[in-house]
Amino acid sequence: MRLSDFYKDLFEEAFCKFEPVWEADAPSPAEYRWSKANYPFREQFQIVHSEDGHPVLLFSFLLPEPYLDSTIFEEVKSYESSYGLSLIVMERTLRLVAKQPAENMRESILGFIHQARSEVMDILDRVAKRARGQRSRPSAPCS
Repeated sequence: MRLSDFYKDLFEEAFCKFEPVWEADAPSPAEYRWSKANYPFREQFQIVHSEDGHPVLLFSFLLPEPYLDSTIFEEVKSYESSYGLSLIVMERTLRLVAKQPAENMRESILGFIHQARSEVMDILDRVAKRARGQRSRPSAPCS
């Protein structure tokens, strides 16, 4: 049994008990992936096989096109995260990803998902606050 298969079994056992709304996507030789609709965003959890045998865990939010024109890139860059954060643009959709190599795990799989979700939501909250602040600024007086 590969280590990624072990993590897959752990995740499936945990989500069946605590978050049964996750749905398995078609497996591939390189990864296991599950999706969940969490209004207003879609969440994904992946276990990616690596050549060294240590899987990498990825939690992501799929964000709609308007986020491409937001301050999210700056927010992710300045955010101090427990995980590796990245942004991926695919077909006018933005994917905000929290990444953790399995060998660096300090919590359960659901602990990772909940902490990563919390950090992603914190970033989205910062983007929303900044957008509200920009809209409410008074116009510069005309000369």
